[in-house]
Amino acid sequence: MIKSYLLIFIVIILSINSFSQTVSNLEDKTTIKNQLQIKFGNDYKITDFINMSEVENNISEHKLRFISNPRDLLSNCIIFTAKEKMDSANNILGIYKNNNIIWYYDKILPSKNRNGIISATFDLTNNGEVEIITLWEIIEPSSKNYNLWIHSWDGQFGQCIIDTSYNESEITTDKNALYDIVDFEGDNIWEIVTNSVYNEHLHTTVYSYDGISFKDDPSKNDISIEKFFPRNNFSVKINLKLTFLSENLFTYKYNITNENSSKQMINVFDLYTNPDSIITINSPSGWNGVKMGKAISWSDSLNFIHLSTKNLIEPGNSCNEYSFAALGIPSISKCYLRGLNHETYFGDDLYTTVDDYENNSIVLFTVGSNIIDSTITIIEFIDTITSYTDSSFKFNWIQNEQTRDKYNSILNNAKNYLETNNNSLAKAELQKILTESVLDSSTVLTSEAFALLYYNTEYLIEQIKDEAPAGMPVKLIDSQGHLLKGGTLEQYDGSWQNVINNGNGTFIVNTERAAISLKMNYLGGWQQLNNITVGQDTVVFQTVNTTVQLKDSQGNRLPNEGIVSFYAGKWQIIDTTQNGTASKRIQF
Repeated sequence: MIKSYLLIFIVIILSINSFSQTVSNLEDKTTIKNQLQIKFGNDYKITDFINMSEVENNISEHKLRFISNPRDLLSNCIIFTAKEKMDSANNILGIYKNNNIIWYYDKILPSKNRNGIISATFDLTNNGEVEIITLWEIIEPSSKNYNLWIHSWDGQFGQCIIDTSYNESEITTDKNALYDIVDFEGDNIWEIVTNSVYNEHLHTTVYSYDGISFKDDPSKNDISIEKFFPRNNFSVKINLKLTFLSENLFTYKYNITNENSSKQMINVFDLYTNPDSIITINSPSGWNGVKMGKAISWSDSLNFIHLSTKNLIEPGNSCNEYSFAALGIPSISKCYLRGLNHETYFGDDLYTTVDDYENNSIVLFTVGSNIIDSTITIIEFIDTITSYTDSSFKFNWIQNEQTRDKYNSILNNAKNYLETNNNSLAKAELQKILTESVLDSSTVLTSEAFALLYYNTEYLIEQIKDEAPAGMPVKLIDSQGHLLKGGTLEQYDGSWQNVINNGNGTFIVNTERAAISLKMNYLGGWQQLNNITVGQDTVVFQTVNTTVQLKDSQGNRLPNEGIVSFYAGKWQIIDTTQNGTASKRIQF
């Protein structure tokens, strides 16, 4: 499921005085200002303020920020920026907790109207700490740029992790284009991409973390060739819990586990299932689940209250709250999972976007819902269940060949009984699958294989009539004795009349006559049998295998390819000769 939004494009248009002014916040701001005055002897103004408790409880009014709290390093903390009212002292970034400023950084050059904006809190370096990104207006009055600062915080101590010059950050970005957080290698060590607009063109500069600080990385500056960024650098498992509610109504609930070895957090889960069967969709906290085309698409909510990784599936974690209720029966479904990363730069072309989705996702199979096809025959439905058995073994839902072969043998026996109109024996054979699958579900069948075998077989049994239709059985077979589809049968009863066609090469003749004439039509040819005694014995029409050889005037077989046709009401192609020979079952 292709999504057009950018995952981590940070756009900040803030009114510094628009923050939530709860009584508690006002008291905390006053305390912070008093402690700064005691510490530095100056009168400070709080220019930005984020109460992490409000953010985590979804009551914050801090809009258009990427705020997260990895490993709870900022729990119960307040992050603030401050400036001395007369610009006589450096600006400050600080952290306040339990009525005290527990850390501060005071080496940001002051200037008139230079307010600090707390833009993001995120683990950029994958080292167990959290990085705090702040933006400060450039000193020059005519400038349209920000200085970007990055500080790391380990829960006790903080430090600046950018290069500075004279208390100024060496990272600048345009006020209109700002910056992005991008994971170029998909290793969960993120790059900062700053943007500048010159002559109506976007120019980018990439800063990479070298283990100590973020530095200009010219090797990555040409982002136009990096159309897409890795979103499949993780290992994942999906397990299904299927619950039967009522006739052909089920709930499908999925547990997604992001393995410990993964590098990326999972933020997209697309399940391709029959959308017409779906009644309700349920989603984990912080995720949206919607029908999109032929899929249910679950993705993290970017609700512009705050952009957070709190609800994503981190490496080593699981989530089991993706579910839906649907009418129909279980079938095999494909799903796509994607890791958190920037969506694309210059990747607007539809075909490259589709290619990215197909090749830059983790693609797995699970079990979803499907509407029952009323046109499928019982024999074809048995073939469908057989294909599910083979696929279940391939996906390791059936854990050994012996179990797969056991179920395929039962299905084949049931198919043979149905083809000879022994419906009661066919139902008895299929009943074995219901019994065996319950026993095997605790050992060699996963929940996916059990759902496919049990509920599809149960539905199939319900469709088989207790007794075969009354009448004389007829079948059309080839020279090897295999049933042939595609024939039509007529009986003569004052005029030629069509006979019941089972769709699998068998027919049922209903008549009150003691003897009857039958005519089988196949591939434009026909064969007629007269004065057949009506009874329970099966009447057989059988084709003859016809072989055609292509020879030269000397009687030698020609190896060249030639197209052989026959005439039966119209010219029809038999086949292309191979080594001078072509064969087809075309005659009675």
